[in-house]
Amino acid sequence: MGRSSEKPVSVRRTVPHTSCTYYQRMRNGHHIEVVFLVFWLFVNVAVFYATYQYYKHESKFFYLRDILGIGLCLSRGSASVLNLNSAALLLPMCRTILVKLRGSRVVSCNVK
Repeated sequence: MGRSSEKPVSVRRTVPHTSCTYYQRMRNGHHIEVVFLVFWLFVNVAVFYATYQYYKHESKFFYLRDILGIGLCLSRGSASVLNLNSAALLLPMCRTILVKLRGSRVVSCNVK
């Protein structure tokens, strides 16, 4: 049995080279999502800033601000952002609940 003089062919998998970077490939086709996320980030920052400034400069919170310091402004600003995001999460759920209630017999019988 003779050995063949052919060398085994190695299989090499190559990724096609493209001129765009990873971030450009990731960004392609996601313009709406990026715009929405930037807008939502801006809204959150604006709500936080407005609430922070309100609690920092309002005269009726002078003594509370004196006791708590900057913690009052930070906690109330964060709470406002949390309320906004919670409301945004609950809004679609409330619509679903209302649609289910409209189809139920209890609500359908009472509506004329």
